[in-house]
Amino acid sequence: MKQLSRECLEQEPVYQVQYGQQWKDVCREKYDDHVNHGSTVRIVYAAPPWPVVPAGWIPCSEQMPEDEQEVLVQTHSGWRYVSFYDAHSRLFFDSPEGDIEHILVTHW
Repeated sequence: MKQLSRECLEQEPVYQVQYGQQWKDVCREKYDDHVNHGSTVRIVYAAPPWPVVPAGWIPCSEQMPEDEQEVLVQTHSGWRYVSFYDAHSRLFFDSPEGDIEHILVTHW
């Protein structure tokens, strides 16, 4: 997994409001005021928000289970399933026979 420096993780986002074709940096209070009035706004991060992996979970980007190993997985949207890993296809399924695929698994 890519490591980010503590400075990147602690940086505050930059709040911006669109004026015509230009984006201008504003303070949080002015940003909130524009949101309340329906203006076009955006938040820019120096580093993208990083997904937090709960303690004890293994990110799929670092390691995958053994072939046919039964594991508890969590998907990108937060759903948790008991899954069987198929090393050949590199996918997670609801059974060793591979009936239903569990998609977008992020950690196990």
